[in-house]
Amino acid sequence: MNPTQKTYDLALKYLLQNQTTFGMAAARPAKDMEKDTYSSLFPRDIGVATLGMLASDNEELIAMAKKSLESLVPAQSDRGQFPQNYEPEKHVVHWWMPGTIDGTLWWSIAFLEYVKKTDDQDFYNKYKSNLDKAFNWLTYQDTNNDSLLEQGECAGWDDEMPRQGTVLYPNALWYWLVKL
Repeated sequence: MNPTQKTYDLALKYLLQNQTTFGMAAARPAKDMEKDTYSSLFPRDIGVATLGMLASDNEELIAMAKKSLESLVPAQSDRGQFPQNYEPEKHVVHWWMPGTIDGTLWWSIAFLEYVKKTDDQDFYNKYKSNLDKAFNWLTYQDTNNDSLLEQGECAGWDDEMPRQGTVLYPNALWYWLVKL
């Protein structure tokens, strides 16, 4: 077996091992985990992984992406923001101060990419209002009205790095989302 195929097969295997009743956990659930919240749903991890799951054309992975996106909906704030992570079995939402921005971006992008790939209009119509709320919340992150989002300090995937204000990473995602 060539190395590319082996890598692909292992990626599929490991994604499927992270499957839970609620979709894809950020880490494979295990009894000896250092931090059990790693086995919860992280919008940013689900967003990134959804791209690969869709590209795989693997029906089980695509169904897991859909279930993951759907399972995150109860964690969305009334204003439209998605949290850092969500433990659906406990109904516990984890917010990160000053609030993550990329989780909302990734949920929205993954949602639209899923619909684009599958043409699942029932799913789109069921959760379109959640997308609208997320988009609206994101527009309020443009505090100086220059069409770029600002993020709070340490509020992205690199949550221990002191990046704040107009940061490239969330704005690249914002551009992608707006184009979708």
